[in-house]
Amino acid sequence: MKTEIYDAEYYANHLGSDPYKHEEPWLSFFGEVAKRLVEMYSPKTHLDAGCAIGLLVDAMQANGVESTGVDISEYATGEAAKRGLLTCHQGSLTDLWKFPRVDMVTCIEVLEHIPAEQESEVIRQLTSISDRVVFSSTSWDLEEPTHVNVQSQEHWVEAFEKNGFFLTRDDVSFICPWAKVFEKRRSW
Repeated sequence: MKTEIYDAEYYANHLGSDPYKHEEPWLSFFGEVAKRLVEMYSPKTHLDAGCAIGLLVDAMQANGVESTGVDISEYATGEAAKRGLLTCHQGSLTDLWKFPRVDMVTCIEVLEHIPAEQESEVIRQLTSISDRVVFSSTSWDLEEPTHVNVQSQEHWVEAFEKNGFFLTRDDVSFICPWAKVFEKRRSW
């Protein structure tokens, strides 16, 4: 995967109408996401897979969670480090085995950026370090040039099921309407 495409220009122009920076409206959004996830699950430890500039990692830490992140973008993790957030690491989601197990993994709008040939390994890695994965991936944004693996929501459910993780009934639509939670357990 070409990592240089996830540079300053990408974060300024490809993630919605507002540049993706450590400022509003992103701070409020991730602050609310973290608050609600902590209320729902009370995690002590957390990993944000595809953490970008670390906004959710910051917000989880502000809510008392030991949070770390990993992202392929050297630019993004460098931006987190400039703010003093040293728990965001540059690396591939195929190398999550390097991290300790956590109470919860988040992977928000990331897997559509992962080449299809790496998808099963990334999901195996996500499900190997936690028994709960909070997940979202667009199934409609085909115009974004970095979206190389846009899949249906049913596809993601089946992919997680292959790893023994099943869709819960938990409502995490405050992240986005298609966000879901997968847990390691028997199906409903």
